[in-house]
Amino acid sequence: MVELVSIVGLIIGIAIGYVIAKALKVAIIVGLIIVVLAYLGVTVISRSQFEDFLRIIMPALEWIKAFIESSQLFAIGLLIGFAIGLLK
Repeated sequence: MVELVSIVGLIIGIAIGYVIAKALKVAIIVGLIIVVLAYLGVTVISRSQFEDFLRIIMPALEWIKAFIESSQLFAIGLLIGFAIGLLK
């Protein structure tokens, strides 16, 4: 029998996967724009700015990694939500 906590983990996984997919689409577009602007010499990206960005993002990635390792239904929900977010 599947517990209610597992169902909640599945639903939260679907929601987080969907949001990650949508954010990834936007991040790819913004990243391409920044790369083109940097190539043309309009803007400059320093290594310290990139390291600051990673310092902000890493706790969230570690949190999601811990949930994936702890719950298989959360991981399945994350994959389902990610697929739906990419296809929609």
